[in-house]
Amino acid sequence: MKWQLNRLRPSPVWVAVVLSAGIIGCQILFAPGYVDNGDFAGVLRSNGLYQLSHATRFSWHFGVMQYYNPAFLVHGTTQSLLIQIAMLLSRLTGHSHFFDIRYLGFVYGLIYLGGIGLLTWAITTPKRTVKNYFLAGLVVVVLADAGIVRYFNSLYPQAATLILIVYVVALALLLIRYKTAKLWLVFSYFMAVILLLMVNEDGNFWCVGVIFITLSLWCGPMLEKRRPYLIAGIGLILIFSVITATNLPKDAQMMNKYQAFTQGALVENQHPERYPAAKQINPQFTLMRGNAYYPTAYAALKPNGAYTQRHLLQRYNLSWVVTSYVNSGTQFSRLLNVMAKNTLVIPLTTQGSVISFVGYSQLMATFYPKTYGFNVLLALVILSGYAVGLVTGLRRHQWAGFSRFMMMFGLLTTIILIPIVTIVNYGLANLAVHLVPVVACLNLSLILVVADCCHRRILRGTEDE
Repeated sequence: MKWQLNRLRPSPVWVAVVLSAGIIGCQILFAPGYVDNGDFAGVLRSNGLYQLSHATRFSWHFGVMQYYNPAFLVHGTTQSLLIQIAMLLSRLTGHSHFFDIRYLGFVYGLIYLGGIGLLTWAITTPKRTVKNYFLAGLVVVVLADAGIVRYFNSLYPQAATLILIVYVVALALLLIRYKTAKLWLVFSYFMAVILLLMVNEDGNFWCVGVIFITLSLWCGPMLEKRRPYLIAGIGLILIFSVITATNLPKDAQMMNKYQAFTQGALVENQHPERYPAAKQINPQFTLMRGNAYYPTAYAALKPNGAYTQRHLLQRYNLSWVVTSYVNSGTQFSRLLNVMAKNTLVIPLTTQGSVISFVGYSQLMATFYPKTYGFNVLLALVILSGYAVGLVTGLRRHQWAGFSRFMMMFGLLTTIILIPIVTIVNYGLANLAVHLVPVVACLNLSLILVVADCCHRRILRGTEDE
């Protein structure tokens, strides 16, 4: 009788998926997405769309180009693939001259629900216990939050990033738990990794963290005889990271280089006039501190002009920027703290949104410590606990502790490294957008730590309770 009553209860996976579907669906239908910060133009042009003349700051609708577009899919990314699927759905429903952004939100949301289901399946046990229902609720509260879902009704590539990192972590956890090889899981995992790396040029920043997550499978049951395939998969990760890094228009490369100087190297610098002297750059370029590549107001010098290209951008490279930061540790630490303060800031959206599920993101934005040092300390504390489980598991000749340690190491490495790489490559430009991967890894780390504590897996280094 008890067994029959247990079967009548819905599984935690279905609870998480159904609740998330209701919350996410309402937000996609009624809540506006994040507003354009100037990055939408390239995405629109590449996908055959254009901004309507009567559009306000946030627009539900975009026009579909009816003429030849030489820029169509020139810069192919994972985001472009998903936008084209959404446009196909729009045409199938009779909307061939305009595109409603909610079609894209629907595509994102449907794929995202699959990731939520896989993650809930990976962190819960088959038993329908209060503990597992609590974990399902935690997944809903964290992952269905409007801070994430509002990216779906926008053209920011971070929507695809947030979805795919959930798939990568969930599929890796499922591979760790399985006792035999599941070919569809292996294929799905590496496909999710490749798509994640090809979302945009930021994808190559994921390379280190993703490799550590992939190494969590090294001692899993599936790879006793298939480790050469894992090595080949890591090689693919490196190849696609290089492809993503080089698959960037020249104008975008110049913009990033310019803003890394004006909004990074010159910021928080006590003596900016001395900074360019070592590279024979005119010190007057320090007057452009804080300027954007596409200024919205008066600029003393055209950032994309020939003079700026020849006398500034062509006179320094990445290694010089890194060396200058190394020689100015105080400036770099200040920039890292600025990064930390902006990590959990919710980007602007339009006013008057009535459908909102922002409890978790608002809580984190309000109470989470806003210093880079806290992130480092948090990472060390979490890894110390998992290191105990690693040693305990190895003494018992069990590898679950190793796999979980490498999984957490990959997530926390991303949290620590991405702010550093962002400063070097972009400066302080568009922080709320560039730091989205940090937020995703923080959320997933919280879910995994709570799940492992509930099932007493951290210190024991075993899979079962």
